Amino acid sequence: MKLTKDQQIIMLCDAARASGMDGHIVSEPPPSTMAERVMTWFGGRKNTPRKNSYLYLDSVDACFFYSNFGTPTVTLTARWSCGAKDLDRLADAAELIKTMLRAMKEQTEKAEPPKNEEAQK
Repeated sequence: MKLTKDQQIIMLCDAARASGMDGHIVSEPPPSTMAERVMTWFGGRKNTPRKNSYLYLDSVDACFFYSNFGTPTVTLTARWSCGAKDLDRLADAAELIKTMLRAMKEQTEKAEPPKNEEAQK
């Protein structure tokens, strides 16, 4: 289902809060983190509403967004150096990613299809 920008903002905020993350969602300014830039390679646009998170790790950058068809999606960038302390917490980050994507999916299942004129925006 194609979602309006307003729907995406509300749904991302609700999903983030349900996942234990803050509900801060951005759609402006243009992508600046690497994960946001990767989002644009996978169908996101410069003004796509998105939830950024470091997943409580120092070395991971995540960007959650809805694809053009309303599919919950995440892009990640990461870097680790020898001795990085957050390598041991990767399993926790993977669980948080799954939790957020499930919460985003639940939001799409509750969403009402936008009217044609709203979907065009």
